[in-house]
Amino acid sequence: QIEAAYAEEDGPEDLACSQLEELLSMITASINDESKQFHTEARTALRRVRAHIFSKLAIFSERDVGKGLAMNRDTAAQMYVRVVLHGNKPQRFKESTTIPTFFEWEMPSICRVPKSTLMAARNTKHRNESWEDCICRSFAKPLVEALKSEDASPSIVATDQTTTDETKTYISVMVVHKKNSIRSRKFFIRHDHDGSITEYTVAHKFPHALSRQRSLITSEIKVTGHQK
Repeated sequence: QIEAAYAEEDGPEDLACSQLEELLSMITASINDESKQFHTEARTALRRVRAHIFSKLAIFSERDVGKGLAMNRDTAAQMYVRVVLHGNKPQRFKESTTIPTFFEWEMPSICRVPKSTLMAARNTKHRNESWEDCICRSFAKPLVEALKSEDASPSIVATDQTTTDETKTYISVMVVHKKNSIRSRKFFIRHDHDGSITEYTVAHKFPHALSRQRSLITSEIKVTGHQK
């Protein structure tokens, strides 16, 4: 069930592996715990379950190898972006706070980039375009199309810049990096123009079953001694 659920969700294999490894550790500890008076049949059953988990972990490893062959090293990694909607507010966000919206207005959200978006980015990358810019463009495309289909009057623009033109609706998408390489609640963006860092903190550690989490804390960190 875990394997099928994460395959359908499209992306968080590392979360599935983490949970399977945690379950594997618990089962192994139970098997090796001499204080637990297991019947022979129960201990044998636990060993069968352990072997089955090993086989599932092997499947995920094979997928990672295949993914690494199909895509370069950078694109094979799990990617996250920060998304902010700002500027001219579309009607969908004006009518009622009870209208379901995937994003909150002017509120940063950290999102896992699905594999389908990574593949689309790889297949549409321009020659002089950076990989991060390509990911942001591919991630923003369906968001722009969704807003345009509901409200065609304002101009809707995907950007990675802070803008002040209130006649347009902006979908700001930027690649963020985890502060911890395995699981983390903290993500950051380093700004090249002054070396400062914007840090975002979410409620639950990524990778997580949720593909999007609102930033609970946004911090601006100034770096002294930065040289352009």
